[in-house]
Amino acid sequence: MKIREYNSLFNTISNSAFKKFLLVFGFLFLGVFSQSVSAQFVSLSVLDSDAGEFGANQGSFRVSLSSSRNVDTQVEVLVDQSVSTAVAGASAATGDRSSINGSIVIPANELSFIINVSVFDDNLVEGNEIIKLDLISSSGTTSINPFANTATLVIVDDDFAALSISDAIDDEGNGLIFTITSDEPVQYDYEVEVEFSGGDAIGGGNGINHPQDYNSITQPIIISQGTVLQTFSVPTGNDDVIEDDETFGAEIISATNTNVIIGAASKGTI
Repeated sequence: MKIREYNSLFNTISNSAFKKFLLVFGFLFLGVFSQSVSAQFVSLSVLDSDAGEFGANQGSFRVSLSSSRNVDTQVEVLVDQSVSTAVAGASAATGDRSSINGSIVIPANELSFIINVSVFDDNLVEGNEIIKLDLISSSGTTSINPFANTATLVIVDDDFAALSISDAIDDEGNGLIFTITSDEPVQYDYEVEVEFSGGDAIGGGNGINHPQDYNSITQPIIISQGTVLQTFSVPTGNDDVIEDDETFGAEIISATNTNVIIGAASKGTI
């Protein structure tokens, strides 16, 4: 009889403890579940990619929430300096674009915040430049979207340099010295290719032997940053044949810089 009473009492205590456990577990589960449901993602995208120096068209980034919240959401952003080439400044004299605030706030009940970037129109031939922006943190139950946490804005350069190539003349065997001239300095190194053809001079390769008159292999020429004059030589052969002056054409056929305009061909005279 006493054993049955003890078992009954034990079962009552166990049932009570189990019910308390279920109650506490339920509250914890609901709390975690509600937090999971209320958690939101913050994403970054380029809103206006038509940024350019011409007319100083501004560019824009959009920082957005997956759904609106009834509290402000603070988001930290960072310009990736290892990738970005557009320099922040106060004007065209000091930079390429306006600075970007590293801390922004999406107001309560709003879905997004627009980061506008003012572009400065300078006179430098610098090519297209980029701004790469990264999301690094957000407040509250919001999380950074790992698939949309970075965006890149391209600023199109509206400045160009025009290239020309000089004529050259010299005795056979001395080589002809040509000069490439740029009407504007370019802010980075770039390469052009010079091709030789035409005229009555006969082209050849290395080791010029009659009837070949000059080395006609296409030459790659590096134009250094800020350089407006670049010379290069075309080897010519010295034969024992009595002949009239001979000519060939020299022409820039390509440039790795899209902001370079290629001029007309020139003439080499041996």
